[in-house]
Amino acid sequence: MEYEIIEDVRKCRRVVETLMKEEMISCDAEGINLGKDGPLTLLQIATTEGHVYLFDIHKDKRMFQDGGLKQVLKSDQVLKVFHACSGDSEALKHQFGVSLRNVFDTQVAHMVILEKQGRLIPPMLKLEEICEIYGINKMEAKADMKKKWNKTAPDYWKRRPLTQEMIDYACEDVTILVTEIYENQLRQLKSLDAMELFRERVEETINYKLDPELKKTRRERMENAGKKVLREMGRKYRTPVSYENLTDEDEKAAIDRNWSYEDIELSMTHVVQNMYYDAFLKVLRELEKEMDQDGDDFNPIANYYYALCKGKTYARPNIKELATNLYNRFRQIISNDIVNKYNIETPLYFLRDQERAIIKDIRIKNARDKSKYHSLLVHFHYKLNEEDFKEFEQNLVNNPSNRFRQIISNDIVNKYNRETPLYFLRDQERAMIKDIRIKKARDKSKYHSLLVHFHYKLDEEDFKEFERNLVNNPSKVTVTKGFYTFLGYQTKESYIPATRLKQAIDRADKNPFPPRPPRTRRYDYGYDDYDYFD
Repeated sequence: MEYEIIEDVRKCRRVVETLMKEEMISCDAEGINLGKDGPLTLLQIATTEGHVYLFDIHKDKRMFQDGGLKQVLKSDQVLKVFHACSGDSEALKHQFGVSLRNVFDTQVAHMVILEKQGRLIPPMLKLEEICEIYGINKMEAKADMKKKWNKTAPDYWKRRPLTQEMIDYACEDVTILVTEIYENQLRQLKSLDAMELFRERVEETINYKLDPELKKTRRERMENAGKKVLREMGRKYRTPVSYENLTDEDEKAAIDRNWSYEDIELSMTHVVQNMYYDAFLKVLRELEKEMDQDGDDFNPIANYYYALCKGKTYARPNIKELATNLYNRFRQIISNDIVNKYNIETPLYFLRDQERAIIKDIRIKNARDKSKYHSLLVHFHYKLNEEDFKEFEQNLVNNPSNRFRQIISNDIVNKYNRETPLYFLRDQERAMIKDIRIKKARDKSKYHSLLVHFHYKLDEEDFKEFERNLVNNPSKVTVTKGFYTFLGYQTKESYIPATRLKQAIDRADKNPFPPRPPRTRRYDYGYDDYDYFD
């Protein structure tokens, strides 16, 4: 493997002249928590002949503009092969103003191939997994290296000079991409007549982290595909089937997802719920085992964090209790890692998503609360709060509608009190108060107590009107699943008007959910006894 390290603009221009003559190159980037704010410090480009150029962006950021790298990455004549380019695209756009064009993404290609072959939930595979599918050997130490810089060396890709370990790691990804993987995938895409869909999905992958609406559309498409599989499973299975005995990969993928409690109630039959909860419990036990074995060396990745957050909200007591216990352990491990690898001079972009979430979860109301936490955690807590406040202030300036809402909220708090009748509220004040979203008790803390008071009073007014229509014109009243589920949340919070309306809906036989079949009572039926669903 031949490689060359490029550290200045003059040398970069010379290499760019060579690269612009290539029909295809492969690209990858390394950095610190790479993304919008996480700095890109190294760009790797390989040619089809296997020569690798390592552009040390940390030493000279001018290489994109003055050195011509921007020209290469935007060129329609040079095909760029990436794997999972969304993070690279986000960093390139925000930090250097580079918009990727003419890209072949191997992760996207594999997903589109499977989709064209009939899969509804094609997996997003890592490069190591793609290599395994296509029979290509890959460096086994990669996972250990990633764990090292996650746990103890967050500035790994900022360190200079580049070590041989760093060079080997950086070179391997790009040399693999331009061999069998690209040619094999391109051949399959053409044979499946999937090139048009592939181009659309690549464009989506390049831009979804840059466009909130596109990100939302992408997420909804994936969620809808998962819910479709869950509904089909509901029609297919009358008794629970263990995860190991599922033969359909889409069914496994649907069960593997971390669904919200609301999605579970709305999209799963009772049988599928049992299958999902059993599988989720098995995942929690595997995670507990891994945490027990690794101890302080456990690597708390983001996927674990999101799963535990969901598990804490589930209704099954055994799952909720285990998820809560593991979350507390997970939180302590992350807190220890933060204290061990960062210091008061560490920029916020070093913090990973799960670290930010844990720090923001700290509750400091007064000076004595600070003593409960390490001083570094308190420091980051205030720095993140400051960042949020600045973003909020900027949104008030950039989004007049949000600013308008804030002005209305302040007016309500200043001129009304709890004794004020509802007819005092103007239309825009009613609309703003109704737009408040309160599903659970903890949501109340997000708003002023007077706004919460008026919110419940307006809800009560609407519920009474709905109940009158239910009695007087039952044929004209439709109860949606979403509204009925919302009432269920309010009932759990002991909100009497919601409980009363829910009971009225049930009496009028307007419950939108089909009745569940009676279950045989089994006193020894416990999900803790299942040892399947890996």
